[in-house]
Amino acid sequence: MGGFYRIAVIPGDGVGREVVEAGLAVAQAAAAPDGVVLETVEYPWSCEWYAKHGRMMPVDWRERLEEADAIFLGAVGYPGVPDHV
Repeated sequence: MGGFYRIAVIPGDGVGREVVEAGLAVAQAAAAPDGVVLETVEYPWSCEWYAKHGRMMPVDWRERLEEADAIFLGAVGYPGVPDHV
């Protein structure tokens, strides 16, 4: 079978980071027996990023993510950052 896939990883905040780490381990383990290679590229975009930069992601976020075959997004939320942001 095999194949190569680039996964954009946005762990998010708090528990999102833990869940994404465990989820990626499961995905890698499931892919390996079939010869599937998952290359991950992590992006630090989160509410914590927002608190530091005044926006959730950089202006060129779309261009960065277009190279990915999939996006793995963790939980996002942070005290003081409204949910609609």
